[in-house]
Amino acid sequence: NLAVEEAMKGADTVLILTDHDQYRKLSPARVAKLARRKVVFDTRNVLDRKAFRKDGFELAVIGDGKC
Repeated sequence: NLAVEEAMKGADTVLILTDHDQYRKLSPARVAKLARRKVVFDTRNVLDRKAFRKDGFELAVIGDGKC
């Protein structure tokens, strides 16, 4: 989704605040190309934690007790 990619472009931190399908489909490689830093806060537990951490992201999942 172009709007999502524009929002992440050059970001120091990516903050996921909604559980829309477009966020569930984000790949770590795509986020890494867009954002300046590999830092993500996922407040809706929509991202594939293993994939993002394997790709070197600092990932915080808020509110699920499994960080």
